[in-house]
Amino acid sequence: MQTTSYLYRPVLKKAFDITKKFKNLWFFGLFAVLVSAGGEYEIISRAVYNDADSGGLINAFLASFRGGWQEGLKMVDGNFWRNLWLLIIGNPAAVATTLFVFLFIVILTLFVVWLAVAAQIALIKGCSAAGKNKKLAIGEGLDYANNNFWPVLGIVAILKAALFLLFAILSWEIILLAGLGWFGSLIYLLSFIVFVAFVLVISFILKYQIFYILLKRQKFAAAFNSAWLLFEKNWLISLEMALIMFLVYLAAAAVSAFIITFLSGIPLVVIPFYFVALPVFLKVAFSAAAVILIVVGVLLVTAIMTTFQWAGWTVLFDRLAGDEGVSKLERWGDELKKLPETMFGE
Repeated sequence: MQTTSYLYRPVLKKAFDITKKFKNLWFFGLFAVLVSAGGEYEIISRAVYNDADSGGLINAFLASFRGGWQEGLKMVDGNFWRNLWLLIIGNPAAVATTLFVFLFIVILTLFVVWLAVAAQIALIKGCSAAGKNKKLAIGEGLDYANNNFWPVLGIVAILKAALFLLFAILSWEIILLAGLGWFGSLIYLLSFIVFVAFVLVISFILKYQIFYILLKRQKFAAAFNSAWLLFEKNWLISLEMALIMFLVYLAAAAVSAFIITFLSGIPLVVIPFYFVALPVFLKVAFSAAAVILIVVGVLLVTAIMTTFQWAGWTVLFDRLAGDEGVSKLERWGDELKKLPETMFGE
């Protein structure tokens, strides 16, 4: 009789061993979390807040930058373009400085995007190599990422676009259904479940497509077809794995919260109430040390968590692509069917 540990326990154990043994992968894990092409965690968080306009710190900066310029140049007489021309003529240094800052932000944004996508590619490749007990050097991983950058960037962009479109539609639907009372709420709830399930399916397929491109050396279209067939055959396993990894994500968030809360008590509680007589420079030094430990601790937890998650998905993909996967719920169902035979010997 198959045990319920047939699939997930070996996968999680191997992922843990990879994360523990190959600590160089933590470097990739730290930056791979920025792109969040795993999708499930971002989909769940975006579903909870249902904010179609949330685009992160960079988008917020660009929005405020654009708004500030528009409002500032309308304050004189309300003519934006005339005021902009007068500003260019009258104070070109200010315009050049502003454009330089804007260009710097754009370059920084492109660098962050490259680093995040490259780190995810290198992390997947490194986890696959680690599964064969081989170490992938950081430089080697980045070289591999550069050679496979554009297909993965395209997949990440597709997932981000699907997320934005989904929650934009849901936000628009709220406005349309606002006056329909409980019936409108029911329609919104049903459409919300359908749309979120749809994007989750897309995220699983795109995740497997990335694996086929990077680990099986397939082209973009062929990888998508293979990913669809793999998901169609193992959709329940994919969902179960996502739930397990979401629990890992919650555990990492809890550990990070504990680190922040515990170490924040040093400058906020311990020093002001119990070490009042300490010299000022010692208070500042201890407070700065606490802040540094908070940053290092949270970054370390994030790197380890991301590495473990992608190691788990990589190991699972190797098993599914080799037709080794059987869903836990399916195994439970098979065991229930065999229960009468086991009990009564029929």
